[in-house]
Formats: sequence, C-alpha cells, structure tokens
Amino acid sequence: YVDAWAASQAFISWLQISKSQGAKANERAGIFEDATQKLLDSSSWRPSDSLRSYRQRTLFCEGKAVTDIDAIGERDGELLLVSCKSLPYTLGYDRGDYKEVRNAQSLVCDAVKNWKSNVRLFASRQVGDNWDFRAFSKIHALVCTPFAVYSSDGEVLSEAFSGLRVCSSIAELERWLNW
Repeated sequence: YVDAWAASQAFISWLQISKSQGAKANERAGIFEDATQKLLDSSSWRPSDSLRSYRQRTLFCEGKAVTDIDAIGERDGELLLVSCKSLPYTLGYDRGDYKEVRNAQSLVCDAVKNWKSNVRLFASRQVGDNWDFRAFSKIHALVCTPFAVYSSDGEVLSEAFSGLRVCSSIAELERWLNW
C-alpha cells in the first residue's frame, strides 16, 4: 500500500520554491518574465519587434529612470505593459501562515500601486527619453504572479480587462488570452 496523502505532501514539499535571494532569485524572475512574454507572443497580443525592444530595458523620463517592462503586448492600438512578480509559493503560504500571506498581499498591493503609477506616466507623457507610445490609444497595466495571491484590496482586485484582474496569476492570464 502507498500512503497517497504522505506521498503527495512530500511531492508538494519538494516542489516548494525557496525564498532565495541574489542570483537564484534573479534567475527565477527572468524565467518567469520570459514565460509571461511567451504567453503574450503566442496570442493576439504579440508585440511588433520594435515594441519588443522596450522589454527589459530601463525607460527614462527627463534623465531619470522610471522602470523596466517585464513583458509587453499590443493589439488593436492598445498597449499592455506587464510587471512580473516571481513570488515563491512556499509551504508557509500554502498552510495559510498569517505572516507569509500578509507579506504576499502587501507585495502585490504595492506592486499594483507602483505599476499603475508608472503606466499613468507613460499614458500622460507618451514620449520619454527612450520610449514612444504615441501609436497607442490606451495603455493597460497588469501585474502578473506565478500563483493567485489572496487580497482584499480593491485596487488589486480591479479589472485590467473584462475577466482579467489587474493582478493576475500566469494561469489566469493564459486563460484570458485563450478565451
């Protein structure tokens, strides 16, 4: 006989991503950003080569660094700018540990506020030191995470598009893109 519960718990534990920092965390983040871009590339939001050149490049306004774009897409004159947050899904989060869940909530809440602020700047300025978004009638902000992060914040739960929250997991983004 096999203890299915114990085996599945051991497997889940093995799959847990460590909260590593430094090079490992940067590598994990880069892989997540590439996976998100790959989803956009395989959809109707595939960016042109010239637009793709803005991805993972620091954008400047009046000589000051604003941000970089982790993933980017365009469709029908609209621009989608994605900030990826490669949060590790830990055993503590899975168990509902208050501190871990609260920290993830705080991270996505801050990320949404900051990303929306950056996107408002791009929409209002349209042209910066090294960007030109004049071709787009609308610019959308999206924060993407590896898993759905629990939140009760209205801004985090607001919709970027009908059926897609402003902070969505990569699985939610994939379902929306294929809908």
